[in-house]
Amino acid sequence: MEGIVYSLLSLGILLVVIYPLLAFLQPYLNDFFKEYSVSLIGLVNQNFLQVFGTQLLVAAVITVLSSYLAVRRYIKV
Repeated sequence: MEGIVYSLLSLGILLVVIYPLLAFLQPYLNDFFKEYSVSLIGLVNQNFLQVFGTQLLVAAVITVLSSYLAVRRYIKV
């Protein structure tokens, strides 16, 4: 349970870091793709549940797997 809380906290910190980074990269992306208009923040907002859910699922799987491997070493079942 504690690992899931840490995963949620780290996911929140990641989202706080990603949005300014995407805003910073947007002008460079527009210059690179002159003919196309791509909004990174718009894409993340449009697919927020998929992005958030996938990141949370991966973090939870890594947490469960690492906990299992750590406990398995000390408990012989």
